Amino acid sequence: MRAMASHTCRDIYHIDVATFPMLLFVCDELQEWGRKSWKDMYKGASNKFRRLSIDSYNCNKISYIENINMEKARRDEIVENIKRVLEHQYLLYQTTFRDGQDTSKRKFDFAKRMEFEIDKKYRSIEKITIEFEINHDKEDKFWLSFVDSGDSGEDENETEQLKREIKKCIDKYDDDKYGNVKCDVKSGGK
Repeated sequence: MRAMASHTCRDIYHIDVATFPMLLFVCDELQEWGRKSWKDMYKGASNKFRRLSIDSYNCNKISYIENINMEKARRDEIVENIKRVLEHQYLLYQTTFRDGQDTSKRKFDFAKRMEFEIDKKYRSIEKITIEFEINHDKEDKFWLSFVDSGDSGEDENETEQLKREIKKCIDKYDDDKYGNVKCDVKSGGK
């Protein structure tokens, strides 16, 4: 009962992966039944394409990958979704795994990779990738990458506007308080 009551409490320090509250925390992050649908969580997202997979779950690292189809999302919805990931996931995890009493005993990292498929009118962008890590012994990191497809989109001005708006929302958090928060472009499609 105590584990069930405490796993979402922000005053609890998660020191070890092998505890019931930690397992419940991870299950909450991964499950979708009884919650808002993906379409509700991410504006303009399509329920037809979504995947979530656990990359690793061991005493040293919890890592998972989430794929989200936002081909129907407008530019403002894409920007809002990325802002939501930064503010409501990355910063939530920083709070959940913040330093505290006995933090030096924590020996695991928490990582997430998100891949957003976007409208084909932004054809020069193959996808938008977000990767973040909450680390036990080094600086936390948040990277957003525009994976360049090498093609030209229908409206390059629209694509550049999307990149500028996303970069502006990421740059707002680029200081020591939030760890290493960066936005870049990866060429070559992968």
